[in-house]
Amino acid sequence: MASHHLGFAISLSSTAVVVSLLKDKQAVDSDAGRDALGILLVQDLALIPMLIVLGFLGGRTPTSRELSLQGLGAAAIIVLLALLSRRRAVNLPLGKWLRRDHELQVFGALVLCFGLATLTGVFGLSTAVGAFVAGIVVGAARETEWVHKSLEPFRVVLVALFFVSVGMLIDVHFLLAYWPTMAFLVVAVFVTNWMINAGILRALGRSWRHSLLVAALLAQMGEFSFVLAAVGRQNGIIQDFAYQVTVGLIAITLLLSPLVVWAANGLLGGLGTTGPLAVEGGG
Repeated sequence: MASHHLGFAISLSSTAVVVSLLKDKQAVDSDAGRDALGILLVQDLALIPMLIVLGFLGGRTPTSRELSLQGLGAAAIIVLLALLSRRRAVNLPLGKWLRRDHELQVFGALVLCFGLATLTGVFGLSTAVGAFVAGIVVGAARETEWVHKSLEPFRVVLVALFFVSVGMLIDVHFLLAYWPTMAFLVVAVFVTNWMINAGILRALGRSWRHSLLVAALLAQMGEFSFVLAAVGRQNGIIQDFAYQVTVGLIAITLLLSPLVVWAANGLLGGLGTTGPLAVEGGG
């Protein structure tokens, strides 16, 4: 069961890291940026069935009511995200008042965030999923455009806090004691994610250069992997050793991800709107 848990955790990449790297290179709207964000969205949606499966692996059989709630919640999130993907902007209720009052926009964004997080918790899903979906809605809604733009200057601070929190999770003594194993697993994670994502993109008709560079962006483990690690430990699927290994892998791959992208960029060409990130098509 621990192998299933680790496989789930490895399969998720970091939205925070990838978006930060793309914004730094002004490549969010490039072909490769859209490819990377599309894959990240699918991965984040996959978190929902992963959490349900982990519940079964933990030996706890959910009731029919709990399964129904989880299925209903998952379906609602998928439908909502599908609608958002088809529209560049959405309109929230009471939009007339929200657009006029910036303070009300902030309040509305907070209500949306905590409200969706609470709802996903009620439906037996992770509250982190609800907060993630709320962030997408806030970014797409016309009524909260001021909030979205006003928070942009804080992006660097928030990303820095994210990496500080990741560093605080690392057990240095554990890493030093098992560094050969951890080094092997880190390389295995990067190579596995890189090859799988590159193969998927190549199968979709992208060039090998484009596929390999986008796959390098997605080679790390993601922040939602922390959620899977915590759930796995809580359900007794993994013990302390496996938990420390998982957390160590997430933290190290996140911290090394910019270096991996830099290396891929050096081998494959420029990273930006004029380099491979803007290239699409076969070849």
